[in-house]
Amino acid sequence: MNDDERGRLLARVAREHEENPHPGTEGERLRLHLAIHVVVETQLAEGKPTEVQRTLARLTAGGMERHQAIHAIGHVASEEVVACLSTGRRYDEERYVQRLQALSAVDVC
Repeated sequence: MNDDERGRLLARVAREHEENPHPGTEGERLRLHLAIHVVVETQLAEGKPTEVQRTLARLTAGGMERHQAIHAIGHVASEEVVACLSTGRRYDEERYVQRLQALSAVDVC
């Protein structure tokens, strides 16, 4: 995904959240929330890692709305980022994939 596509994606996600705002997500929290959406949507568009697409399919097949599934995947992604930043460890795709595989619609809903 190039910068123009990512910019359009961010604009779309921002518009969706203006139309259906989440309580408690204003200002900096909203910007962070939108950034996490963009991370997940970029992973989906690029197919990397492939487990993101599988996880989205599994969660929505389990009854979760797509937006909520994006939140669940984004939660795992953001925890991985925080762990890397707070401990100085490198991103571990295998760990991320394992955590995605452990997500289920039942656990999240």
